[in-house]
Amino acid sequence: MRTARPHLSLAFVASSDPERTLDEHALLSLITESGWTREGDRLTKTYQLKGFKGAIRLVERIAEAANEMNHHPDIHIERYRLVRIVLTTHLIGGIRDADKTPGRRIDELAPPPRGPPARATSPVAHPSWCSPRSS
Repeated sequence: MRTARPHLSLAFVASSDPERTLDEHALLSLITESGWTREGDRLTKTYQLKGFKGAIRLVERIAEAANEMNHHPDIHIERYRLVRIVLTTHLIGGIRDADKTPGRRIDELAPPPRGPPARATSPVAHPSWCSPRSS
């Protein structure tokens, strides 16, 4: 006979534990100032590069920074030149303050915006607005 396990929710729960804290005001600042989008328990942003090589170079820079910070985002290359980043704290299944630092660092690594916003298409849910970027 199996013993029942307690149900663990993956939703963000406010707590005094620094691993689970979230400063909503600081998160709102990241979203409004730099184009990140909150999708439930994730932060997402899409960068548009000139071409495939530029997209790969950005992914490589993000991977290096992620290893240094020991905080690894999901990275998707879509339509050969769009790089979509998804930040979440996998351990708690939600956003915590530590997700904001990689978001700002990734913005520093991306080329400056240029041109009109692009629209990304993907079979998974993501924001319709992509932050325009070039390589």
